[in-house]
Amino acid sequence: VCSSDLSEKFEILKILASQASISIENSLMYNKVKQLNEDLENKVESRTKELEKIVKILEKEITERRKIEIDLKQSEERYRYLMNVLPDAVYVNCKGINIFSNRSGAELLEFKHANDLVGRSIKNFIVGDCYKVKNNIKNNLLNNKININTLEQKLITKSGKIKFVEVSSTFFPYGNKEATLNVVRDITERKRAEELSKKVEEKTELLNKV
Repeated sequence: VCSSDLSEKFEILKILASQASISIENSLMYNKVKQLNEDLENKVESRTKELEKIVKILEKEITERRKIEIDLKQSEERYRYLMNVLPDAVYVNCKGINIFSNRSGAELLEFKHANDLVGRSIKNFIVGDCYKVKNNIKNNLLNNKININTLEQKLITKSGKIKFVEVSSTFFPYGNKEATLNVVRDITERKRAEELSKKVEEKTELLNKV
């Protein structure tokens, strides 16, 4: 065998060895990639199941929240309905400003809508010294968180009419505000009847003395 044949065979062996090495590396790489793909698929499958659980939980929470919102809305509607069918006027005051009124409250002060009273100072509707009394009551309520027994006051309506009223006040947390809830009953006719009765008694006494 000549040296050139040996050299050619050696080169062929080197090429075959190189090809075998590449084949082995490719095989190892393929197995590695295959394993990575399997791991990735398992992770995706696992994450998908977790997401499906989260979605179900969220759907349940959303359903429950919607139910709560519906219940709250219905409760608020019932509350407003009850407020508006009350014969007595209801006012919620915060720092001297009216922040809520029912329909009877608007009618008492000769306003068309309850919202027309929102943002107005209650001082504008209380006659003279009655405001000082009202202010002392309000401070006592906010400081001591106690109810106030019925108190007679005089209110002035939008057109300037004087109304005699009985007011019952209580501390009332309105949202994040400290407020007073005032239930006001119109006793104007009763006061007029009392005054008329008093005048009749006085005249009767004068007649008896004649």
